[in-house]
Amino acid sequence: MITLMLISTFLSNSTPAHPCANQRTTIEINDCGARIMKQKESELEAAYKALLARLVPVEPEDRVDYQAVKQKLDDAQRHWRMFREHDCSAKYELNIDGTIRNSLYLDCLIEHTEQRTRALLKWMDD
Repeated sequence: MITLMLISTFLSNSTPAHPCANQRTTIEINDCGARIMKQKESELEAAYKALLARLVPVEPEDRVDYQAVKQKLDDAQRHWRMFREHDCSAKYELNIDGTIRNSLYLDCLIEHTEQRTRALLKWMDD
């Protein structure tokens, strides 16, 4: 639960400055973006696993088919991942001749991942 609170706090307190703004070379910028993406992916996985763990009957009379809910959520997550990859790959292709294309691709992945993490955390509040 502490992990989820930290993720929520981090996402709600995002700063306007790009976290890789102090990097000087394209390689440094891309490495920084890759590290951030790895962190965001971990936060997404933590939120997703926490949501799945909460999808259990609370009372014996609970008639919700939690397995069906989990299956639909799993399908949605798989489709969301495909959407994210296709959407960000389109940005990469659009900028194929630019040195900034990797950075734009990573920024796109990071943005979508942060949005999805927020959506999953909100799911738990609904």
